[in-house]
Formats: sequence, structure tokens, C-alpha cells
Amino acid sequence: METETRKLPYDKVHKGVVKIIGITDQKDAATLQYRILLMDSVLRANVDFRKSEAIIIFDEKSFKKSELTDVVKPFRLQIIADEEMDYAALVKDTYNIQQA
Repeated sequence: METETRKLPYDKVHKGVVKIIGITDQKDAATLQYRILLMDSVLRANVDFRKSEAIIIFDEKSFKKSELTDVVKPFRLQIIADEEMDYAALVKDTYNIQQA
């Protein structure tokens, strides 16, 4: 059986780490994570209320910081890190894909 090779939807994506000022409990974190994930440009999000930070994987071409700021209100954001990463490597690491 021959495997069909498909093109991934993104070449490069960004990984942002942000400090969330004012978050206090797990319920706020879950709600905030859900609201962030509803953004079209966000591929993944993980909000940790214990660290008061979020890790967000997003498509830079369609991402708007102002939209994120609106989504997280009444909390405030402080950007800690923003790095470009290869989307294929992210998929491979996430799903433990082995090269044949």
C-alpha cells in the first residue's frame, strides 16, 4: 500500500510565552484557554494558572496582538518569549511520528 504525501498547512509558526497578570485559579485558566483557542490564528494554547503564564502556538500571518489582548480581558499580558519554529517538527514531536 502506497502512502500519499500531503503538504502541511503551515511552513513556520510562532511559539509565544506570555505572563498573565491577575489570573488566580484553575477555572479562570480553563476559560481563558478556551477563549484563546477560539481565535482563528491560534493553533494550540496551554494556560497554567500556577505559573500565571500561557504558551500559544500561532500563525503569525493572521495573528493580531490586539485581538489577544481583548480576549484575555480583564487580565493583562506581558510577552516573555516569541520564537519561530518549524511546523513539521512540531507535528512530528507531538504525535511521535517515526521516519520510515
